[in-house]
Amino acid sequence: RNELVNEIISNGSEALDGLVTKNLAENPKTGEDFRKESGEYLTYNKKKAKQLWAEAKKETGIKEVEIELVTDDDETSKKVSQFIQSSVENELDGVKIKLKNVPFKNRIELGDSGQFGLLLSGWGADENDPDAFLNLFLSDSVFNGGKYANPKYDEAVKTAVTTANEEQKYQADLTAEKIILEDAGIIPLYQKADSMLVKNDVKDYIQYQIGSPNYKYSTIEKN
Repeated sequence: RNELVNEIISNGSEALDGLVTKNLAENPKTGEDFRKESGEYLTYNKKKAKQLWAEAKKETGIKEVEIELVTDDDETSKKVSQFIQSSVENELDGVKIKLKNVPFKNRIELGDSGQFGLLLSGWGADENDPDAFLNLFLSDSVFNGGKYANPKYDEAVKTAVTTANEEQKYQADLTAEKIILEDAGIIPLYQKADSMLVKNDVKDYIQYQIGSPNYKYSTIEKN
C-alpha cells in the first residue's frame, strides 16, 4: 500500500488498512479517531500469501488461475490496476490478473451486477459517520455487488444505525468493521487525496473530508 500511494499515485493519498477512513469519526467518550482505535487489517504479508497459495494449489490440484480485475479507464485507475497486476503475478506463481479498464458508467454497471472477479472502486462518505461506509456491505444493499453476506455483520450495522446510544453505536461500528475485514469482504487500499493549488495571498482556506470547501473564514491579503 505504501509503495502504491508513494510511488504510483503520488498525490498525497495515504495507505489505508481499514474500511473507515482516517479523521472521519471519533470515539464519543475519548475522542480517539475511529481508524486508530479500530486498528490495522489485511496487512501485507508476502510469506503468508505464498503459503496459502501453495496450500490452495495442493488441495485443488489447480496450478494456474486467471482473475479478471475490472477498473475505470482513467489514468490513475490504469496505473493502480497495473501495479496490482504486477505485484500479484510477481509474487504468486501461476496467478494471472486480466485487466478490464472500462468507462466509469460501465464499471458501475459491472459492479452493481456482480460481473467481475475483482473490482477496483472507491467511495466517499457523505457524513462524518462510519455507517457511510459500513452500510454499503449489508447483505441486501444495492451497492454490495460482491454479494458479501454475514448475519453478524448485518446485525452490528443495523444496531449502529438504529440505537440512540452514542457509545453503543460506536462499539457496533467497530464490531462491524472487524467482521467484514476479517472475512476479507473488501480489501481497502488507500485513502484518496485531492491536490489543491491555492495562491499565497489566500488565507484560511478550509477543505473538509466531506462536503464543499468552507470559504466563511477565507480572506485575500493585499500587498
